[in-house]
Amino acid sequence: MLQNKNKKLIIASLCFLFGSTLFLPQLASYATVGVYLFMLGSLLMLVDTLTTKE
Repeated sequence: MLQNKNKKLIIASLCFLFGSTLFLPQLASYATVGVYLFMLGSLLMLVDTLTTKE
């Protein structure tokens, strides 16, 4: 089973992937959603980094 850390990183990666896709010319009308997905992915990675215990 996936750990919470892995789940956060997978969700963050998917946000970046789908956010990037929305910047393609064919989907330019959804670029604002792409920006929000990028921001969400960044926030998830930041939270993961700050809460990781070694």
